[in-house]
Amino acid sequence: MDIIQKKISKIIDDRIEEQQRPRVDNFYLANADLYEVSQGTFTIIDAVQKFKPSIQALSMAVIFLKLCKCWNLNALELFAYANNIIKRGSQVGRAEFQATDYYLASEVRKY
Repeated sequence: MDIIQKKISKIIDDRIEEQQRPRVDNFYLANADLYEVSQGTFTIIDAVQKFKPSIQALSMAVIFLKLCKCWNLNALELFAYANNIIKRGSQVGRAEFQATDYYLASEVRKY
């Protein structure tokens, strides 16, 4: 778990640096091809590298790692769940996204 969190921290640092440059595109995990990723071993690090999520999505990934441990999900199930929440958040706007974030945090606290 520590190794994964260190890798995510490094990727977050890289993304912060990258996001300080002018850009027009938004990265988030909404367009994942779950069939493709189900064809081999898949981890949250693969998801981060392949789909280049926003800092907000990466923050969510830390919560999902906790959920994965709590709920005994495999990496693909975890990513499918994360993808659904992030996709909803990007579509419905910030208020509901924050509500979802609060809900997930409360789910983690139950364990």
